[in-house]
Amino acid sequence: MKQLTKAELIDLVKRVLDEVDRLKATVSQVHSELDHLKQPPATSLKSSLSPSRDQKANPPRRAAANGVARGPACQPAAERQQQNSNRQSLIRHVPLPCG
Repeated sequence: MKQLTKAELIDLVKRVLDEVDRLKATVSQVHSELDHLKQPPATSLKSSLSPSRDQKANPPRRAAANGVARGPACQPAAERQQQNSNRQSLIRHVPLPCG
């Protein structure tokens, strides 16, 4: 700093002040966006949105027709093993090339 002339120091201070002003504007913009995000979402009750635009609750899960859940975890072990062996036999069968 001691090597800078008075004019260079003044120029440096002006550039620093410009940067401070730019950063203040950025912070102000971020604060206004944050305030906007803190607002509760608009619903048809509080604005001119149509009811179809309201957020819907998750629909209840439907049970199977016979009341029994299906899936790999609910299958008996022997049945799962049979399905796996069928898959393996399909994988092992590779046709030989012609020619």
